[in-house]
Amino acid sequence: LASDVYTYIHICRSVAKRVTSLQISEDEQYLLTADKTGTVTRYRLSDISCDGEEMMGHLSMILDMVMVSHDSHVITCDRDEKIRVSRYPNCYNIETYCLGHTEFVSCLCLCEKWPHLLVSASGDGTVRSWEWRNGRLLDTHHFSEDGQDPVTVTQVVCSRNMEQPLIVATVEG
Repeated sequence: LASDVYTYIHICRSVAKRVTSLQISEDEQYLLTADKTGTVTRYRLSDISCDGEEMMGHLSMILDMVMVSHDSHVITCDRDEKIRVSRYPNCYNIETYCLGHTEFVSCLCLCEKWPHLLVSASGDGTVRSWEWRNGRLLDTHHFSEDGQDPVTVTQVVCSRNMEQPLIVATVEG
């Protein structure tokens, strides 16, 4: 029986603030961290001991972050209902916002087969799909019905190769 062989690179780095999300750039040159103070910092993987470069900041805690294919954009979401689409690596250039959630945005997911599609989950009990390039809301699915206790959507994933997007979410509450 042939077995897959994996090589793990052990990198240790202390940071001053609690990290809420991690991404490795597609070119595998950088590690991006988002933290509880709303800062995204970029570290060069070839020299993780060097100080990181602050890429952007939110006024609220960043809860999740995704990078678009070919490292063209970084998309972040925060505790104040905002989804921000920024150009990468010049993250001070904000492309657009995806606005519509009424509670914190818990997580984000990009759908590989549909590169224009961003999916977000929230404490408002919804999963929303967006055209991330222009911030246009495409669809909203409510997990809480009127009169029911509120729920939080905690995780969301997209199918990779199905003919139609399949979105799976976990809900608490």
